[in-house]
Amino acid sequence: MKFILIVAVSILSTIASGLTLQDLTRRERVYHPGIAITVQEDFPNIPFGPTRTPRVSIRNGAHRIESLLGFTIPACRARQKCTISFINPLAASGSRTLQLFSCRYPSYGDTWNTKPHPGAHLGNILVPPIVTGPATVGGEVGLTFPCPMTTTEFGFCLAPVGSDDLVIWDIITGGLIITCG
Repeated sequence: MKFILIVAVSILSTIASGLTLQDLTRRERVYHPGIAITVQEDFPNIPFGPTRTPRVSIRNGAHRIESLLGFTIPACRARQKCTISFINPLAASGSRTLQLFSCRYPSYGDTWNTKPHPGAHLGNILVPPIVTGPATVGGEVGLTFPCPMTTTEFGFCLAPVGSDDLVIWDIITGGLIITCG
């Protein structure tokens, strides 16, 4: 009888504790850029068009390559925070540091000479060595801002910081992302 009572209490406490467990399912929505355009200083009037593998680089302080990214973020719930972060680079060398600027949403014909003018400097991104975790953005793991209440397009410009840097990523599996949640 004692054994049955102990087993019954154990089973009931297990069921009860399971009922009070917090739901740990991730509710963040992850958004990748809808467009990525690479522009090159050495070819100032050539539109390279959209790419799946944008890059940011500089060699010997010259030959700059920058990337323009466009995100369309649908309406999020009130008081949600959006976070910009950088994950899973395909290649990262040199200082691995990128400057992140706001800019207009990129266009298919953008070139070095017609690229959007950088707006606000949002921070520097220290890209992790290949597939080791999220980047550090401005000393933190992500840059946070209030999520939009209506569908909104965001444009970002990524530029090199050092004199010999290379960062390449795949916009489908990594790079600059925005999470809403």
